[in-house]
Amino acid sequence: SDEVLVASFRDLLAVEKEALVQQLDHIAELDRRKLFFHYPSLWAYLVQDLGMEESTAERRIRAARTMCKHPEIRRELESDKLNLSLLEIAQACAHEQQLPIAQVIAQVAGKSCRAARQELGAQYRASELPPDRVRPLDADHFEVRFVAPQELLDRLQEIRGLLAHSHPRASLAELLD
Repeated sequence: SDEVLVASFRDLLAVEKEALVQQLDHIAELDRRKLFFHYPSLWAYLVQDLGMEESTAERRIRAARTMCKHPEIRRELESDKLNLSLLEIAQACAHEQQLPIAQVIAQVAGKSCRAARQELGAQYRASELPPDRVRPLDADHFEVRFVAPQELLDRLQEIRGLLAHSHPRASLAELLD
């Protein structure tokens, strides 16, 4: 039934959240004990021996080490006010702005990643915006990165809304075109 499916899915999400915190605990303890056997690092052990994806291993090691230094992060992860993406955003801001991680986590806890980035960006605006970047991907495609003002994002969202009936999954490149 629909009710059983929804309840089962909620249970799976709760188990996943609990398992993540337990994984971080285990990673922290493996790191503390230097239990990565004949591998040169914990990251190498997680990736090469346990088959963890590279960026996942890197992200979880950083999270585990941060959780060890700041035990209050555990409560935020367990309460679902914080996830690995928000933690990563907070870590980057705290490092860049030389702020206590707890202060930044308090600002982002319970927010979406987008809302957290907007709030931190507005409060701790970097003194210098990153330069525009164009990187060739192949003969016909390029990756273009630039900083856009809110007005441009608003216009792109408006265009996306106007074209939603004929182009429901339009990319930014298609919208600009």
